[in-house]
Amino acid sequence: MTNPDDDTVYVRGVQVPLSTEAINTIYGLGDPVDEHSEFVEAITEPELATVLETVAIAGAEWNVSSQGAYTCLRSSLNPPAKVWYHFLKSRLLPTTHGKTVSKERVLLLYSMLTGKSINVGQIIHREICAYAARKSGALFFPSLITRMCCNARAPYLVNEEKLHNTGEIDAIAVARIAQEGPAEHSHRPSSSRPAAASSSSTSETLQQLKSLEQRISQQEVQQYQMMTMLQQIHQQQQQF
Repeated sequence: MTNPDDDTVYVRGVQVPLSTEAINTIYGLGDPVDEHSEFVEAITEPELATVLETVAIAGAEWNVSSQGAYTCLRSSLNPPAKVWYHFLKSRLLPTTHGKTVSKERVLLLYSMLTGKSINVGQIIHREICAYAARKSGALFFPSLITRMCCNARAPYLVNEEKLHNTGEIDAIAVARIAQEGPAEHSHRPSSSRPAAASSSSTSETLQQLKSLEQRISQQEVQQYQMMTMLQQIHQQQQQF
């Protein structure tokens, strides 16, 4: 599964669909209009500045490498952006970089914060192909891949390890993530209103994250239950 044009992969002799459409179907997302990709393809320098103003604290700047790669410091993200970035790097564009955020992820974060429609299946499909091509390193999207293999009735090994769902992002996690990093409010002019606005924004972000996490967690729980049921059936068959 290293070619982005591949829509299926063979797992132990069984053909498993892994297309953009199949992934979107698993999450109940249908076939969205991809406003995010259209935005990224037509991005301009002035728009990059607007993007950073939206996701980061006042005074934050793009860092541009000698190769022309744009990044920003994760600590410069504003509280709502920090929370959504935690979801983004855990569920959509996994990364092991902790201090900096790539331009690709900043643009996706901006689209999430501003309500642009996103083709989630396309992003995940592209990431799976990219990680498969590396042939080493971490395994991302394990629950999704397992669910799709189970749906296609790919055979499994009885001694395969089952990973338990770690749970959704709750209010405590949101508060912790939003406060990570140095005190950013020193960059902002003093006012009596931002605190209330921040509280309202955090509450709204929490509700949106809960909705997404619940949908994903349901898929993981169903996948875990399916694996347990298959193991029970296998054990019963061995008794006869």
